[in-house]
Amino acid sequence: MPQLDVSTFSPQLFWVALSFVTLYFLLSKLLLPRIASVLHARQQSLDTYLSKASLYREEAENLLVDYEAELALARKEAQASTRIALQALTEKASLKKQRYLDKMATTQHAEEQKLYRAYVHAKGKLPSLIEELSPLVLEKLLSSPPPKKGHSS
Repeated sequence: MPQLDVSTFSPQLFWVALSFVTLYFLLSKLLLPRIASVLHARQQSLDTYLSKASLYREEAENLLVDYEAELALARKEAQASTRIALQALTEKASLKKQRYLDKMATTQHAEEQKLYRAYVHAKGKLPSLIEELSPLVLEKLLSSPPPKKGHSS
């Protein structure tokens, strides 16, 4: 094997060293600066995007806080409006109920007066009805005609 031949070590070492030095200078002067500038530009754009994202996140958080405050205010207003509407409906229903109760009380009073007049009228006719019906009831009970008034038996 030619690599293991001691007499060729020095030229091989020379060419290896020359190749490494050449490759090192090519890489360090041409290729690595380009790679470094690309990496630097990439890092800068990432930093820019991250700072923008941070600003957007803060802005979104502020908007969320504003939204929640507006939502809480809207809920309070809706509850107040609901409470007012409920009070108005309750008052209206109470007023209608009172009117109905007043109307019913008036109607009841009128009907009670009619009933009382009918009672008084019937009570006034009661003695004459008793006179008319008592002979008929006695006839039914006795199975014979009752004695006439004024006749003594």
